[in-house]
Amino acid sequence: MSSGSQRIVSDSGFIDSVRDFGLTTKDAVKELVDNSFDADAENIWITIDQRDGGEMFLIVEDDGDGIPRDEMANSLSFGGRLPWRQDTTGKYGFGLPASACCQSERTEVYSKYADGDDEFHYNYIDTEELKQSGIQLPDTTIEELPDEEYDLVLDEDVDRGTVVVMSKLIRPQYSTVEGMERNVREDLAEFHRTFLADGKNVYVNGTEVEYSDPLMMMEESNAVEECGMSEDYGIVEPIVYEGEDGEEVKVEITIAKLPLESIIEQGLKDKYNIGRSTQGFYLVRDGRQIGGGRSLQLYTKTNRYNYFRGEIRFPSELDDKFGVQTNKSRFSLDPGLRQQLKERLEGILTSLGKEIQKERKNVRADLNKDDVGKESTSERIANSTLGRLRPSGYTPSEEDLEEQESEKQRKIEEIEGSDLEEDEKQQRIESIRERFERDRYINKSVEVLGSGDFYTMTHKGSQMDVTLNRDHPFYEQVYQEAEMENPELQVYLDLIVYTLAQTEDMYYTNDDVRRFYSSQRREWSSVMASFLEDAADELED
Repeated sequence: MSSGSQRIVSDSGFIDSVRDFGLTTKDAVKELVDNSFDADAENIWITIDQRDGGEMFLIVEDDGDGIPRDEMANSLSFGGRLPWRQDTTGKYGFGLPASACCQSERTEVYSKYADGDDEFHYNYIDTEELKQSGIQLPDTTIEELPDEEYDLVLDEDVDRGTVVVMSKLIRPQYSTVEGMERNVREDLAEFHRTFLADGKNVYVNGTEVEYSDPLMMMEESNAVEECGMSEDYGIVEPIVYEGEDGEEVKVEITIAKLPLESIIEQGLKDKYNIGRSTQGFYLVRDGRQIGGGRSLQLYTKTNRYNYFRGEIRFPSELDDKFGVQTNKSRFSLDPGLRQQLKERLEGILTSLGKEIQKERKNVRADLNKDDVGKESTSERIANSTLGRLRPSGYTPSEEDLEEQESEKQRKIEEIEGSDLEEDEKQQRIESIRERFERDRYINKSVEVLGSGDFYTMTHKGSQMDVTLNRDHPFYEQVYQEAEMENPELQVYLDLIVYTLAQTEDMYYTNDDVRRFYSSQRREWSSVMASFLEDAADELED
């Protein structure tokens, strides 16, 4: 039977509608890489480039088994899985044709089968030709590789392999080659990390893709070498189902507490993208990730979980339980499975969140010991601005000046007793002396305030002390989270509080204004506490 009798679909309108199938360029690349690994490829070469006119093209080459000539048209059709390939990562045989229709006007495939002909055979998907020909694929022919038009890695002398050329991307996900190259490389590094760690090789524009390790639990990964190994937090019992052949199939779960002390101390939070978008569960289907950083409605994402990542591994036999769709990046958990996961994980995640929060606080406290005598960023900004503002209404007494001098001596003695190098000690001592000689300046501290206010302002000579209340929800729920995860935001929060305190200070001699601030501070603190209590209920339900 001629390969030309193979119809891709029965309805010509499907060619247009399939372009809304939802496959992005990165999805298409992952589908093609899946096909290459299914063909036992050891090496995959991806080329992303553009023509002089600016049109971007994509090429994926591999040294896999190739496609037999009589199966070529079948492999380009929707649902045309190769029956002799077992245990593949594909879903319905939609990967190649869907990627082609979604991303390119014309996709050409050259393949040499390991046990077949000595020449490359060729077929293609051209969306306009398909609509005009009654949705019928052309006959498979023998063709030489287009190495004069493209700079290919494979040549005619190889024993086997496949080349897929998307000659014109119609909806590239990124506008530049550099952006596309970077994002494709990062995507493959995470989604195909199991294959890459097992010795498979993928190159994007000649650069090898190094696997990433979001859970920081792969012994030779860059993340583990730099940050250390995550803690395997708790033993989670697998969820077991009976497979089609009567054998057990399992959903396996790993919970990782990232090495937060090392990450914080080395300032690696941004490098390893620690935050709400990356916390949570990473779903791995047959060794290939299909989604990451998901809550799966098993917990509420808050900053206390930024150093938690989990992995849920399952075989494609359980696709129905995970609601895996044709585009494998889309899935929806079966309610029964979600309930089983929740029963196993709820207590563990609650305990983990509290432990992370406590450990972060302790690590930050240890780091802050090294800041003795240093002026914080927010203090430096505020103090440099004070000279341009209305003078303080407060006149220090002799007792105030004596207390200020005692405070200076205490800070100097604290530095002298620290483990700092001598040069650093002297620099900080000079900084303290210079600060205490100013006409006025702001100093921030954190204490438990009996008043219940979220902050208070007092004087020590020319020093205005702004003290945050450690027991108020503002500190516990807002300020401390910023201190742990977003120092820049913490600076802005400081400046807001300093604004209130400085305005009060400017009108210090006006009794009416002082009484206003005293009463309003109580009101502000009470209303803020109410709002934050409701926010906590809403965000943590």
